[in-house]
Amino acid sequence: MLRAGPFVGPDSVCGDFGAGNGLQGLLLQVLFPHLRTVQVELSSRLVDAGRHLQRWLGVPTDRVEWVVGDILDVSPTDMDFVYLYRPVRPEGPGRVFYERFGAALDRSDRDPVVFSVADALGPFLSDRFEVLFGDGHLTCFQRVR
Repeated sequence: MLRAGPFVGPDSVCGDFGAGNGLQGLLLQVLFPHLRTVQVELSSRLVDAGRHLQRWLGVPTDRVEWVVGDILDVSPTDMDFVYLYRPVRPEGPGRVFYERFGAALDRSDRDPVVFSVADALGPFLSDRFEVLFGDGHLTCFQRVR
């Protein structure tokens, strides 16, 4: 999360797809306060745990949007920074997710930065994205115009 600092500003909208208890997005808010973090998680139990964690960390409620739902149903087009920890395998329905996700990032009006852990997204991004950093665990992409 420390590597995210240069890419997250006060007006940023950040998203975590497959957020679990939302720890990464909450840490982003603590370390680099920004407009809003969108936490997308299928499990309502994990979201409840995340809301408790949010209160414990003192992150204001208006800074975090919790979405209990399928990552396929949420678009990253209005986000400046996206965090993915390989939420699905890139085959079958998972392949559809990555195809749609890559296309949505490509057509965004913003220039999103993507932090992809155990990266499966890279092959689905257009050539408008470049790798900023990669160490075999974390791959960071930025769209360039």
